[in-house]
Amino acid sequence: MIGKRTTDEWIGLIESKNSGLISQLKSIYGQHDDIIDDRLHALHQVAQRFRVVYGNKKVRFSRAPGRLNTLSMHSDHRGSYINPISLNREVIICFAPRDDDKVDMYNENPYYGERYFSIQNESPNNGIYTESGWLEWTQHKTDERKKAGINDDWINKLKSVPVYLQ
Repeated sequence: MIGKRTTDEWIGLIESKNSGLISQLKSIYGQHDDIIDDRLHALHQVAQRFRVVYGNKKVRFSRAPGRLNTLSMHSDHRGSYINPISLNREVIICFAPRDDDKVDMYNENPYYGERYFSIQNESPNNGIYTESGWLEWTQHKTDERKKAGINDDWINKLKSVPVYLQ
């Protein structure tokens, strides 16, 4: 969303209802002012929480819209057909780059709290160059976590993206 800015700059843009930001949000959510106001409020909360937890850093936002898969879990990335229904919910992430391979995650819901991990510690020992190799390795990681009794921790759902991109 419209580049990297400090949390204070984002908060200022949100509070002033900056026309560039509003235009970007309308391109995502449509022309409904009530939805735009709701998303501005959500972005404001996320930016403020980030500033409290991590300080006034240069950040970006990302979002993942919710969906419901009516056929079965994980069928799409296993090569099967899906029948998704989009939901009126999303996950908003505010993030800042680091100089190391650590990833800190803070969930605004106090039930989940803060977690962290090292990309290197989560990455495969050897390069993975095929989809089947990735699926085999992720299944192996899942089996390891299940055996250790830590597979249900919410952070495990988020580890795959930075590990995959690495």
